[in-house]
Amino acid sequence: QMMNYCSLLNSFTLLKKNINLINNILFFKKKNCKYNYHTKKPLKEIKVTSNKNITDKYNIIENSSMICGISLLTSEVKSFRATICDITNAHVEVNNGEVFLHKCYVGIWRGGAAGYHDPNRIKKLLLKKKQIKKLEDYEKDSKYILPTRVFFGESGFAKIEIVIANGYKRVDKRNKMKDKEMKYDIKKYMG
Repeated sequence: QMMNYCSLLNSFTLLKKNINLINNILFFKKKNCKYNYHTKKPLKEIKVTSNKNITDKYNIIENSSMICGISLLTSEVKSFRATICDITNAHVEVNNGEVFLHKCYVGIWRGGAAGYHDPNRIKKLLLKKKQIKKLEDYEKDSKYILPTRVFFGESGFAKIEIVIANGYKRVDKRNKMKDKEMKYDIKKYMG
């Protein structure tokens, strides 16, 4: 009888662990997010790089940002994970219903032996047809399409956020600089 009791207790503890695991999986599926199987915690997006100087050179149109995927080579993905990339000079162009990212520097990842890529290779962006049509219309109106940040999303795929912007006129830039100086002077004298 003692043997049966021990085996029953062991099977009960295993059943309890399985129920806890199933509850964790159902909890994350309710929230509709991916999670790490080992830690049972939801995945978060990982920032790779961002372009903070856009607001100095361009006037960004509000509510114009869109997130899209990038088609990359394996060595480029490794470089992205090691944050060896630069999008300060990058811009987006639309050609024949396809969207491409130009002048995005992705450094060579030194961990692998072979399969190096061209650091300034033109990369294709993955968008829906409606979004591509919208970008084509903006490009016809002589607006700039610029990347603001690169990150790995919750799904683990590389993503890029792009915005539509107008170029600053020289007078506008001067006024913006005067406003910055005035705010700086006010802060300096106030305390």
